[in-house]
Amino acid sequence: MLEQPGNVARKIKTLYALQAVFPFDQAVYGQLAREPAEHHPQVCRGCGCSEWDKDDRHAIRFAWSTDHSCVRCDGTPAAERDQ
Repeated sequence: MLEQPGNVARKIKTLYALQAVFPFDQAVYGQLAREPAEHHPQVCRGCGCSEWDKDDRHAIRFAWSTDHSCVRCDGTPAAERDQ
């Protein structure tokens, strides 16, 4: 239900329970849930990473391929990515 427009987690315990299942940044969740779209951070729709995540989550250098996808999720070949 939290992914439906207008629904947000109201209790911190809900966020802690979700973090036990999959990692996410509560500060980013707060921005996405409560801030207007022009203040949202850029987050990859494939893996959920942003340029602020540690590099160890990616086997390759983090970079954006499109507005909504990092190069890892987009499948951009390394030769093109490193130019």
